[in-house]
Amino acid sequence: MIRGSILPVLFLSFAVFSGYKSAPENTHYQSDGLLVSISLDSIPPGSITQKQVASLQKLIISSEGKAYGAKSFTFAIAPKEGPAHFMPGFGNTIPQAASYFLQRVKPGDFIIVANMVLFNNIKYKAVLDPTWTVVADTK
Repeated sequence: MIRGSILPVLFLSFAVFSGYKSAPENTHYQSDGLLVSISLDSIPPGSITQKQVASLQKLIISSEGKAYGAKSFTFAIAPKEGPAHFMPGFGNTIPQAASYFLQRVKPGDFIIVANMVLFNNIKYKAVLDPTWTVVADTK
C-alpha cells in the first residue's frame, strides 16, 4: 500500500521527469549524451541535512574534471506533506526564490533539479538522478 505522503513525490517525479525525452525543447537529455555529475554545492544526490540545505548556493555540473554551465533548470522542493514548489533557475546559482522554502525544509522533504539545459545545448545524461532527501541534522 502506498502511503498518502509519498503520492505528491510520485506525482512530482512523473510530472517533472516525464517530459525529458518526449518534449522537443528537452532533446538535450539523451542516453547517448555526456555523462555528468550534478551536485548541490559539493553534495551529491542522496541524503542532505537540514543544515546543509540552509547554506546551499550553487549547482555544480561536471564530467571527468571539467565543469559545465547550466543555461536553465527547474529547482523543486517537494515537502513530505503539502504542495511542491517549483522555481526557474538560470546559470549555476540556486534561485533566490528558493531561499524561503530551503529555510523551512524538514526531514523527508525532497529537493529535485530537473529540466536542465546546458550551455551550447550539450546533450547529457546524469550519472545519478538529481534528487536529494532531507534528513535530520546529527547532534
